[in-house]
Amino acid sequence: MVEPRSDAFVADYFTSEEQVLVARAAVADRPRLLALLWSAKESALKALHEGLRLDTRCVTVSPFAASFDRNGWSSLQVRYTGGQIFHGWWQQADNILRTVVAAQPLDSPVPLRIPAHVFDCASRGA
Repeated sequence: MVEPRSDAFVADYFTSEEQVLVARAAVADRPRLLALLWSAKESALKALHEGLRLDTRCVTVSPFAASFDRNGWSSLQVRYTGGQIFHGWWQQADNILRTVVAAQPLDSPVPLRIPAHVFDCASRGA
């Protein structure tokens, strides 16, 4: 969720490298950047099968310049202090920001196009 966050949130959950990135961002861009960093951290911690049991500062997010693919995704990378690097993508739609990461480089996500009649059949129990 893209929303304003406190300075305490930044100090408590982000690495010094990420804090510098946030400090250098325009004030108007900070909510989106913080949502991106937080979401990518959660994705990487889940990929490690640990979730928020680990300190969020054990992973550092590096979003790349906003060079979107044709589906509106932009690349990122997350580095774990244990040496593992996760490759990923992020996308924003309204105030929702989503991230996906994997241990191996991956192509950007693609939208699924499910025909409307599939939903009609499912709602009728067919």
